[in-house]
Amino acid sequence: MKIGIAAWMCVWLACLWGCAAKGSVDAVPADAPVVAEEADAEAPKEMADAPVVAEEADVAAPKDTADAAVQQAEALAAEGRYGEALRVIEAAEIAHGRIAVLEEAFERIYDAAPTYNATPRKVGEDEISAVKKLGGGSTLVYRLIKDKKTYAAFKPRQTRKQSNPRSEIAAYRFCPLMRCRFDVPVNLPVWFTYRQFSGLYARIPSNPADELRELEVVHVEAEERVEGTQKAWIAEYALFPIEMEDWWKTMFEKPKAVLQAAQATAMLEDECLAKHPEGVRIAARLEKHFGTMTQYDLALQISNLLVFDFLLNNWDRYSGTRAFWGVNCQFSHGRFMSIDNGATLSQTPHSKPERHLRGIRRFSRLTYEAIGALDHDRTLARLYPNATDQEKDRFETFWKQRGKYLNYIQSLVAEYGEAEVLFFD
Repeated sequence: MKIGIAAWMCVWLACLWGCAAKGSVDAVPADAPVVAEEADAEAPKEMADAPVVAEEADVAAPKDTADAAVQQAEALAAEGRYGEALRVIEAAEIAHGRIAVLEEAFERIYDAAPTYNATPRKVGEDEISAVKKLGGGSTLVYRLIKDKKTYAAFKPRQTRKQSNPRSEIAAYRFCPLMRCRFDVPVNLPVWFTYRQFSGLYARIPSNPADELRELEVVHVEAEERVEGTQKAWIAEYALFPIEMEDWWKTMFEKPKAVLQAAQATAMLEDECLAKHPEGVRIAARLEKHFGTMTQYDLALQISNLLVFDFLLNNWDRYSGTRAFWGVNCQFSHGRFMSIDNGATLSQTPHSKPERHLRGIRRFSRLTYEAIGALDHDRTLARLYPNATDQEKDRFETFWKQRGKYLNYIQSLVAEYGEAEVLFFD
């Protein structure tokens, strides 16, 4: 893909699903997406209990007391609606504080949610009709097809080390623990036999045959496996050019009452957005996905997104090429949708996430308290069940980032005051 047609690609990327590029920031996004109409296939059974991301954003408000909120959440969990249940607890924590009855309920529901505790599962022979390569970038990602429709993406273990499927799964599991207030698509650990995967891959003539050599095949006894993460398919989203900081940082200077009264769609009239090569088209799509949300809600999510990236050491959110601004930052129906987290949880901290975090000084009180309350061993077990030595090292880097984040917030509070720093609910 040549840079000369990058603007055309951005138009299509706004309505297609795809993971962000890995490697050079100037690279074309790695995972060429699929048209939205191919995303309506029935999800496999294990996705049925998934905490739905965008569709369940309008969860009913919790009742007046914390105990009533717990009852409401547990009733939702009993119906398998774990994502909604956790949001009810989250809303009650905002209203009543992180009191014991709510913390205990959150822990019970999170630990019972099948998708946050999934163990590796073999993909059934009858689940998939074919496997098709996604994109032409620097990571291996595939779409899983059933009856000519795409229902999920699959990122395998691979010799290309820019992306890690186990980190994708860990990032998905971490989001509710920090009360992230945006969404990470469901990521489930799955595996194929090599013979099964290569056979499904061979059914698509356009798939490059030599790419299979870059799979990191795992040998389990006498069996060869292709392991990775099955990622929920996001059919519709808009690009949010987070790289244009002069555009959205204006919200971080406004009083809370002004932000709460202002519609997020008013941001789309800002002349800064016109600097993007596809600013007009991006604004049109964002208008649909912003809906009736306020600038307060939008600014809160941006703040938490930067915290998420800092803690998990995600250097891949921002693109260094103007034509690709927003390609790695998706927005869907009132929520940021962190689609590609394969660059997260590396062992060596990167300067970019820290620079972006230190560019703001308003944060969520609930998120700050949730991160501060994390238990080291329990969090490790949740993010990396049966962690390897390398994953333990990666987790220790995360834990150090956590300490740096908490210290940064405390230093800001000392300088500017608690109300100004823990500005968001």
